[in-house]
Amino acid sequence: MSTIKIEGTGVWDGDYEFDFAARRTARELYHFKQIAKVGWDEIEETIREGSGPLVVTAIAVLALVRAGKVAKEQAIHVGDGLLDLAEGEIKLIIDEAAEEPAEEVDTELPPDEAAPAADSNEKDEKPSPETSSAPISAEPLETTLTGS
Repeated sequence: MSTIKIEGTGVWDGDYEFDFAARRTARELYHFKQIAKVGWDEIEETIREGSGPLVVTAIAVLALVRAGKVAKEQAIHVGDGLLDLAEGEIKLIIDEAAEEPAEEVDTELPPDEAAPAADSNEKDEKPSPETSSAPISAEPLETTLTGS
């Protein structure tokens, strides 16, 4: 689950969870497009290009509506107000590991590649990345509302 952190508004200050994988309503898509000036499918590209302030603001508005802090009929108006916040007062913290579905990994080796018997005289080798069972963790990505 990703988090939107809002500061500097008083009434809406706080951390709000935002699930990018959740189904969006037509109204949410409309509000997003009206505030961000790009479609939902353009989020990643827009942030990568450094044009993310409108996208982050639009996601903040959706998070506020989903949290029940803002009436859906007021979303566009609230988005306009959030655009007046100073740089860094809205942060989008994306937990990439939570947003992507878990990938299934087959941990069984075919019989001809099975591990040697315990009494084998062969040297112990480090496992390759393909066969390692160590968990892979992704650090959260933080995107801050900044001017471009």
